[in-house]
Amino acid sequence: MPSPIPVEIVEIHGRSKTGYSAQPFLCTGEDGRTYFVKLGNATYRGLMCEWVAGRLAQKMGLPIAEFSLVSVSPSLHRALPLELREIGHGVGFGSVAAPAGACDCTMGMVRKLRENGRHNSLFKDLLAFDLWIRNEDRKLGDKGGNPNALTLLGLDGEVDWCLIDHDSAFDPNFDEGRYFCDHLAAETLTALWNVTAWRDKAESAKNCLDQIWDELPEEWLVDSYGDPRLGLNLSEVETILSLPFKQESTFWNQLLP
Repeated sequence: MPSPIPVEIVEIHGRSKTGYSAQPFLCTGEDGRTYFVKLGNATYRGLMCEWVAGRLAQKMGLPIAEFSLVSVSPSLHRALPLELREIGHGVGFGSVAAPAGACDCTMGMVRKLRENGRHNSLFKDLLAFDLWIRNEDRKLGDKGGNPNALTLLGLDGEVDWCLIDHDSAFDPNFDEGRYFCDHLAAETLTALWNVTAWRDKAESAKNCLDQIWDELPEEWLVDSYGDPRLGLNLSEVETILSLPFKQESTFWNQLLP
């Protein structure tokens, strides 16, 4: 499958001030939607992690914020004031801005969401997912943290949530001990869980990896000379995603009560 057609960025408003690790740029796309854009302010590895982890999350049915490839033209970049030129030009990653009123998850909100049967199993699914993709960057406790998850109030009065920021996935220095200490969903570690259902979804998502990899823009993979960039490596990702199936006891014993 070829890389998706990027959404053209038509206006760049400034940088996000809080809640986003790379301080993405707030932009408007030609589709009229608002995007948080990572491009020149991110590494190519980070952009690749965002796309691959985000697509896997979609395949797993997790509530991730909508996202797209986006494009900043050289002409738009040349017209920018100096303080905005770090965005660069070319193809970047754009996360669709959440509706007004969305805010960072707090531990109190997480516990409230878990009381709702509709969300409870999702938190255990998320704990397993971040372990699977080696993403430590979803920390939250009673004193705060960096949850990389937003809560929002729906029209029906129900509180919902969505995941953002996966540029730290596939971490070669992933620390399993530290992961379980402060993950947003760590309190669900002892909860009962349908391992078979999660494993089936994960295997199905893993089988889509080649398709997901083919969606990556060429400029993220090689430089202007055609040389490979020092970014994410397909074999590296395949090895990580194979752990629940090739080292089953090692992986699953960490998640079972």
